[in-house]
Amino acid sequence: MLTQKSNLTFNVMRFKKSLIETCKVISTNNYKCSKAHVYLTKLNELLCYKLIENVNKNVEKDKNGLYTITRAMIKTSIETNDMLKRCFSNYLFQYDETHIYESQYPIAKKIIINFIEIKFGSMINFTPQAFDFLIYILIKATQNVIAISIELLNYADKRSINYKTISAAVQIELRNSEELREFILKQLHETYLLIGNTKDINNTNDSDDDDNKDNNVNDNNANDSDNNDNDNNDNNNANETDDKQNNNLVDNEIDLDENTQTKKQKKQKK
Repeated sequence: MLTQKSNLTFNVMRFKKSLIETCKVISTNNYKCSKAHVYLTKLNELLCYKLIENVNKNVEKDKNGLYTITRAMIKTSIETNDMLKRCFSNYLFQYDETHIYESQYPIAKKIIINFIEIKFGSMINFTPQAFDFLIYILIKATQNVIAISIELLNYADKRSINYKTISAAVQIELRNSEELREFILKQLHETYLLIGNTKDINNTNDSDDDDNKDNNVNDNNANDSDNNDNDNNDNNNANETDDKQNNNLVDNEIDLDENTQTKKQKKQKK
């Protein structure tokens, strides 16, 4: 399974569905998914970890022996932490208390709680409002990264959402916090080294990943059988050439080749 191969807890196929749905809302273009959902999954786990790690520092044990986290605690932890404040302060003003975000998230609550307990122990307890607020931040970050990715691809006249695309989008979304940005990029790169090598992928049966190079993100007939471990083996014989580039994170911007720029200039002159 690709989820296991990537050392992830959240199911990557769940995020593939989320990617497909978001792309349909943002653009009518067809995009090719080259493991982008894996990097989105990794991003969500990392952000979840960082948010809980920060708030957990100031939570005291209650009379029941639990470390109960409230929505106000999460909000305060963001406002008082320079690293998080630089990236997520704008999120706080857009939060709608009347909306239930948990139902929109691709991962079930029990899986998220299990992930948090593995990282921080089983004594952490979330109020319903706190958990929904956490999910809101994750959803907002994911949607922003996808939107930026599509904008970059459209500008470059490209259609493949891959490791380079997601990394470039993360650099933009988290541009105000060097510490958090570099932490995320480093972890994404490590995931790329696990699953980004075409030779390794071709020799591995990833039963929860059915995408290949020609899998259109906006294809209404896309088969996302995330609950079936007997899916067909991943047929990624088409080399993901974009992911074979130099992995220097500084160079992970979307390249606009000279021909593309020339075409755009000619169109403007016309």
